[in-house]
Amino acid sequence: MKRLRNENVDLDAADLKLLRLLEMDARTSTAELARAVGLSAPSVAERIRKLQENGVIEAYTVRIN
Repeated sequence: MKRLRNENVDLDAADLKLLRLLEMDARTSTAELARAVGLSAPSVAERIRKLQENGVIEAYTVRIN
């Protein structure tokens, strides 16, 4: 369990996989993420929203070569 923004945040296997996928390509569509983790697109969108609200996802950035 991680403590972020003064709240307890439980990250399950699906959350961790989503974070790894987004770390590799933050522009991956919700539909693609859903297929990769075996959840519906609305479930993935809700999980991402919660990860943002709880401070797990702080920003989406661009890497320049």
